[in-house]
Amino acid sequence: MPDFALAHLTLLDTAPPTYFELAAAAGFRTIGLRLHPASVGGPAYPMEPRSEALRQCKRQLQEANLRIFDVEFVSIAPNFNALDYRGLLDAAAELGAQRLNVSGDDGDFERLATHFAEVCDLASGHGMAVDLEFMRWREVATIEDALDVVNRADRPDGRILVDSLHLFRSGGTVEDLAAIPKKRLGALQLSDAPKTLPTGMDVIEEARTCRYGPGEGELDLAGIMRVIPESLPLGVEVPTQRSVPAHDAAARARYAFGATDHFLRNNPAGGRK
Repeated sequence: MPDFALAHLTLLDTAPPTYFELAAAAGFRTIGLRLHPASVGGPAYPMEPRSEALRQCKRQLQEANLRIFDVEFVSIAPNFNALDYRGLLDAAAELGAQRLNVSGDDGDFERLATHFAEVCDLASGHGMAVDLEFMRWREVATIEDALDVVNRADRPDGRILVDSLHLFRSGGTVEDLAAIPKKRLGALQLSDAPKTLPTGMDVIEEARTCRYGPGEGELDLAGIMRVIPESLPLGVEVPTQRSVPAHDAAARARYAFGATDHFLRNNPAGGRK
């Protein structure tokens, strides 16, 4: 079975080291870490590079037998300055992270691509790649928008993060995903939901608190698995505070692992069983 990472949004109300302990107990060996808030005042667990707190975090990861796949979350807005994130990348690299997740929040795609290229260049010096995530409510709202930006930036380690919920909620299809050049795909995050599209701002609330485990909803996740490369890194992002309110943090971790493990055993990447 391929390894798959637990996205921190699934347990975003849980700080390290408890987050690490719950992820490991559920069966995960790879996780994401929210080192930077997605919005001003949002939840995050920042650490200064070369600090005692970061060294302690590394020890806790080792004790839990976990590694960091990606760190998040940076918004690339019009006033973005990649150099402002040197400390974040220093800390991420010290933790062994492989990728940084960013969003596109600038409607000027030429300027956005320039800033994306700058953060890619900075991250590459830390041995890290950068994945641009599209979301219906952001300027980079669709998979086509994301491809436009990464093509303009044209950095080998600047790619697209495909979240299955965001793909379908933004009007995308399996065929749209299949049309993306494989070299432009950075990672896939899995979650499920009903087919019915939420209205208005409910689409944001659904993404943050009301998802289901892969195979537990009605989205065509099997179709996604058939068209992605076998080598594409996989993750699961299943915040269930509203969809399964009886779940505490430990249950959310177990649910995310169990549903994803079962789904992937029956739906391998590339469609090969």
